[in-house]
Amino acid sequence: MGIDRSNAEAQDTPALKYCTKIGDRERVFTFERRGGELFVQCDGREVRLDLSAIGTGTEFSMLVDGRSHDVAFEVVDGRMRVLLHGESVKVHVEDEREHAALAAGSAKSVGRRTVKSSMPGAVIEVLVRVHDEVEDGQTLLVLEAMKMQNPLVAEGAGTVTKIHVKQGDTIASGTALLDLE
Repeated sequence: MGIDRSNAEAQDTPALKYCTKIGDRERVFTFERRGGELFVQCDGREVRLDLSAIGTGTEFSMLVDGRSHDVAFEVVDGRMRVLLHGESVKVHVEDEREHAALAAGSAKSVGRRTVKSSMPGAVIEVLVRVHDEVEDGQTLLVLEAMKMQNPLVAEGAGTVTKIHVKQGDTIASGTALLDLE
């Protein structure tokens, strides 16, 4: 996330959104590089941000609107742990696509339904067969999107009536993956 000052002006980027959760508190951060500087927006406030890696790349010197902070990151039990001002906090972070996929997968459905992809990607593994009885929350298949594997879970109990894809298929957003009844 640090800025390469040698050609920063040529590196304006579209906004990237990340959804975070600390305990029960959820916040959305939007990162955008403009005019060679990195800006972050959250809760209606925008600040200028500059990060520089220190040592092994898990520790950073961070300037937020010109104020210096030392921060360290590590992944523990699948969650990011952030050390800032001597306080260690576990933070769950999802990019905008992951967040949307998980939100879509958490809606409980009943009756006949077609499970569709919420993002483009590749089918890594199909874990069910036609006529299989599935439980709410059971992993049906695994998609790879943006070099991350995303398990797709059942949105309610049911029976697999048709599978539209196979391992290795490349799919678009909205592609029918399988039918449940």
